[in-house]
Amino acid sequence: MPIPDPTILATLLCASATAAACAALVLRRGPSRAVAPPRGAEIRFLFRGAQLIESTPGADALLTLPAGGRNGWDAVRDWLSPRFPALAELRPEEVTQPLHLVPADADDAGAVSLLPGHGVLTLLLQEGATDPEARRALRRCRAELEVQRRALDAAPYQIWQSDGAGGIAWSNAPYRRLARHLGHADEETAPIFDLPEETDLPLRPRRQRLVPQQGGEPLWYDVTSVEHEGTWLHYAIDVNASVQAEIAQRNFVQTLAKTFAQLTTGLAIFDRRRRLALFNPALIDLTGLPVEFLARQPDLNSFFDRLRDTRIMPEPKDYLAWRRRISTLVSEASSDEYAEVWQLASGLTYRLSGRPHPDGAVAFLIEDITDEVSMSRRFRSELELGQSVVDTFDEAVAVFSRLGTMTLCNRAYRQLWQAAPEDGFAEVTIAISAQQWRATCSPGAVIDDLAGFVTRIGTREGWSAALETEHGSRVRCRAEPLPGGGTLIGFRSDPAGPAQAPEPRDAGQLTDA
Repeated sequence: MPIPDPTILATLLCASATAAACAALVLRRGPSRAVAPPRGAEIRFLFRGAQLIESTPGADALLTLPAGGRNGWDAVRDWLSPRFPALAELRPEEVTQPLHLVPADADDAGAVSLLPGHGVLTLLLQEGATDPEARRALRRCRAELEVQRRALDAAPYQIWQSDGAGGIAWSNAPYRRLARHLGHADEETAPIFDLPEETDLPLRPRRQRLVPQQGGEPLWYDVTSVEHEGTWLHYAIDVNASVQAEIAQRNFVQTLAKTFAQLTTGLAIFDRRRRLALFNPALIDLTGLPVEFLARQPDLNSFFDRLRDTRIMPEPKDYLAWRRRISTLVSEASSDEYAEVWQLASGLTYRLSGRPHPDGAVAFLIEDITDEVSMSRRFRSELELGQSVVDTFDEAVAVFSRLGTMTLCNRAYRQLWQAAPEDGFAEVTIAISAQQWRATCSPGAVIDDLAGFVTRIGTREGWSAALETEHGSRVRCRAEPLPGGGTLIGFRSDPAGPAQAPEPRDAGQLTDA
């Protein structure tokens, strides 16, 4: 957490100093005696029990008393007892004879007289001549003290004053509320923070952990201490949100580290300084680089130099060009454009790709795609073999998928219908193929039946029929259902026999999957 603003600290220090100077006027906080009222003014209070029932105007000008006179004795006693200590323990009902009290300071010429009679007690404060300027100064001091007390109690963090031994001399309202929350009985003077008595770095925050006595989540505060006239002023700032965020971030990083450790793809993340900041065990397995080398956080060039030396990276034909390539590799990875395949001398095939990360970092992924490449080659070989087999057929054959898209045709089909499906970018559908058939054949319903058979849903039976071309030649066509909803359409020259309607076949009945 940041150190509180020095302006705020200075304001609070001034407030605390002023409060200490005026505390004897309202609070019983220290040894200072009360300020004397103006000389020559009559200061008289009349009590019935502890209730103040009357006071002179001079008394009203010096002391703000509770509304309705409730607890009037306590207010007057607290005001005068620092100056007249004998008054501190007296109660109105205990005064049965006139008492005359002298101030603790021998140079103080004032006196207090307590005069009982007729069920009431008169308190008379005797002073000399009236001093209007002193009275105005007293009122200003009392008003300023009250404003500063309210400001300190309304502060958004805990403020307190301690002596050299760690005892609490004063605290504001947030401090007392925190003490109550933690379960301390003496909330005003309970030392709830464990702080050293002295420090060489007073403005350096110290993080404190507090645990409520009744249990619950711990509370975290940053405490800043400032020395003032032999005592210490302390300021505590609530940093629970920051601590929780740090814990969540640490847990998240640990989760990511565990996830990265289980990946089969090698991961290398370089920070904005282009030094290796993070790697996973799969990177070691794929590259064979020593853990000690990676733990030293090599830079980008050293990392790829080591891959080249260990023949994990293909040997470049031009080393200088390769070095220039490495220098531009980061910019390409940052724009998510870098990817290449490495064919290694060991027979393995790796794919290297770069991915941008926030704050200028770059991640490189190394994947072993040997099995993928081998499978692709094997699949391509099988497709080529299958195509070669159907190209040897005399019958023109075309295979359509469940959706009516042509997936395969042989050489005889391309020659019969003068079609080249593989030359176009668009898929060849049964509708396009039926159009080509109609352009060559005489009008009839057979072609419509073929197109309908390909897209029909449900159980289908194979059938055959004869077509007549516009040149007068005859072609025997057949439709066979295939597993998975596919359809095979075959065409064979039929020099004998006229064109006829479709003939159902007993054999070849299939139920589409």
